[in-house]
Amino acid sequence: MMTTDPDSVTVRPATVDDDAALLAIEKTAWNSDSGFPSMRDPDQVVFFDAERRPVDIHFVAEHAGRIIGYIRLAPAANNPESAHVLLIPGLAVDPAARGRGAALRLLEHVAEVAAARGARKIMLYVFATNDAAIRLYRRAGYVEEGRMRDQLFIDGRYIDSLLMAKHLV
Repeated sequence: MMTTDPDSVTVRPATVDDDAALLAIEKTAWNSDSGFPSMRDPDQVVFFDAERRPVDIHFVAEHAGRIIGYIRLAPAANNPESAHVLLIPGLAVDPAARGRGAALRLLEHVAEVAAARGARKIMLYVFATNDAAIRLYRRAGYVEEGRMRDQLFIDGRYIDSLLMAKHLV
């Protein structure tokens, strides 16, 4: 297991050159308690996608010159009334680097970016079965704002989805 000191984790905007490293994380980071099985494509050959995953909404975490995670930060909605709210539609850390502070550093970084952009709130959705992620988000200052019961049907069972948010001001 990689040891990662949160102080040695750096976060920067993603570039197209990060595609292969991020694709490798994407293919190993998700399971049925944290991701959508229908969205996993074993034949996927690129990470970035102009429609769903453009380069400019991604930030990457690095440790010792190696990419170990990513986070997405995007508008929560496409209307001016919601311009003050941003959404984290994805966060993943290499399984070998988990539990060492990289995800918390990514969350702290996007909170700084969001505040600099004038956002008042960051929101995200998380499977109610993803206890580790829920603990992480709470540690980063997120609170539960809603629960969508039986929102997902995965592996033969219904799963709730939680809406969590962090208010920046």
